[in-house]
Amino acid sequence: MRQVNFVALVVGWVVDIGGSNAVATLYILWATASGRLDTATLRDPNALMRDPELLQALFLTGLAVSIAAGYVAARIAGRAHVLYGVLSSAASLVFGILSLGQALQTQPEWLVAAGFIGGPAAGALGGYIALRQARTWAAAADPSF
Repeated sequence: MRQVNFVALVVGWVVDIGGSNAVATLYILWATASGRLDTATLRDPNALMRDPELLQALFLTGLAVSIAAGYVAARIAGRAHVLYGVLSSAASLVFGILSLGQALQTQPEWLVAAGFIGGPAAGALGGYIALRQARTWAAAADPSF
């Protein structure tokens, strides 16, 4: 049995959590600057989570970042690409479980459930993309592959 590549996992976790927070912050700043969000909404987390445009944007950008995190983790690991892609969302799942009570008070149930399903699925997709890329590069390097 091979060793787990903890560097790949930790980097994947940092990309997933850090990237999601960075993209969410940038989106909220942009939405506020462009007038899509008012400052009163920003002060109230419940009002913020009731804004359908914001929810959709943060969910979709979070999935995109999870795809990137899965890709990065799989590329660093260099093997078991899809598995490392799924595992790149493990830290987000742990934080999600720890904050589940608060999340259910401020977010729709469908969004919480979709996050628990979508995060690992997006990470797996990122891992699969890395796998396809690795196979393509291997085939290009060795025509008999």
